[in-house]
Amino acid sequence: SPRLASPQLLLLMSPATVTAASTATTSTARSRLTRGSSAIAFASHPRQLAPHRSAASARTPRRCPPCLASSDVSSDVSREELVEQIDALKRRNEQLEAMLASSGSASANGSNNGSERRVAEVKRATKETDIRVFVNIDGTGKCDVATGVGFLDHMLDQLAKHGMFDLEVSCKGDLWIDDHHTTEDVAIALGQCFADALGNKAGIRRFGSFTAPLDEALIDVTLDLSGRPSFHLDGWTATDVDRIGDLSTQMVEHFLHSFATTAKATMHVRQLAGTNSHHIVEATFKAMARALRVATEYDSRLGKDVVPSSKGTI
Repeated sequence: SPRLASPQLLLLMSPATVTAASTATTSTARSRLTRGSSAIAFASHPRQLAPHRSAASARTPRRCPPCLASSDVSSDVSREELVEQIDALKRRNEQLEAMLASSGSASANGSNNGSERRVAEVKRATKETDIRVFVNIDGTGKCDVATGVGFLDHMLDQLAKHGMFDLEVSCKGDLWIDDHHTTEDVAIALGQCFADALGNKAGIRRFGSFTAPLDEALIDVTLDLSGRPSFHLDGWTATDVDRIGDLSTQMVEHFLHSFATTAKATMHVRQLAGTNSHHIVEATFKAMARALRVATEYDSRLGKDVVPSSKGTI
């Protein structure tokens, strides 16, 4: 015989399923509550029921037989109380469905395109470095990085914060030699992460350009997520000093070049002004972050399934 579903199970049901369960349960309860009575007990008018009810039954509400109660529902609960519980669960389920629908609608109009999360993780292990990089394109700027090179960590933090990317980087490198392998391999893994997260690049703006100042320094970064790796640096004077903190200034250019290569992007970096190497490099990463943010955003006029290329593919 049908058994009443527990409230916990009803919470997992769809609204249609809960409605069906409510109807079936109420019908079953009515049938079993009147079993053994005369056929007139099914009459709809209360006066027709009165001659067939004892004084005790008139004073005492009918109870659900134990066979109808699950382990989660007491057999002392009246039919009316059970129906009220089911109705309350139905209303709660409808509220949850509405919340989910509202959330899905908001996502569809947001930066994650309402379908797939644009995230990627790359693990790269060699005899020189052991690296893990995670990127969420549609993030909030959360950053958790530890490369062993303090100034590189600082620059990656700029990339995450100003690009609004969630970024996780961990690296154990052969820093007893120098910072070359660590810096290069982090850039390789990071560029690959962006390429993987963007997939076929459908729906994105593709192009991005930003000019960022930092005191006397002024840097312009223009890029195209074209699928054709290319890197160009113009007017760069950051290498007038050997190091910024624990990072070799020569490795900054190498980082940018390696990133553009594995991200499959064309990137132009122009130094328009600047004398302080720290300012020049930091302004570069901020401009790069903003340019990437623009290029990876969805174009609402394009359509989420349209690749931004006259060839139809990137």
